[in-house]
Amino acid sequence: MVNPYARQYTQVQTATIGPGQLLLLLYEGAIGYLGQAGEDLAARRLGPGKTALSKAMAIVAELRNSLDLDAGWDGAEDLAHLYGHMLLELTQANVSGELERIHAVRALLSDLYGAWKEAIESGPERVPAPAGETAAPTGERAPFRASA
Repeated sequence: MVNPYARQYTQVQTATIGPGQLLLLLYEGAIGYLGQAGEDLAARRLGPGKTALSKAMAIVAELRNSLDLDAGWDGAEDLAHLYGHMLLELTQANVSGELERIHAVRALLSDLYGAWKEAIESGPERVPAPAGETAAPTGERAPFRASA
């Protein structure tokens, strides 16, 4: 049973943080679920492993769907392709049970998480503003859309 206060805390937390921090939370969730999926599937706990894998896939799909390809960021299209590759790999892992695919996607997400975290923590001048808003020095928009 899920604690209703924990659910409410999570809703308030995600509604009050900035898009950069929300992006990091999504990456953390996907990385965590892939770690859990790998452990569960390796131990032949198929139900929990497949559930964790499905949750990670949903997060990666949301990351891809939230990309704003019209924001003017040159890397957005490449990142969309990378997310598509990750989804394909995770789908194959789900069908075949190949843990190497899960580990490879987890490593890719970890690398992306590190890059985003460094950019976000280094200050607003290194991270484009949320979609539709003007960024401080460059005028670029964020490569992702924050969901309302």
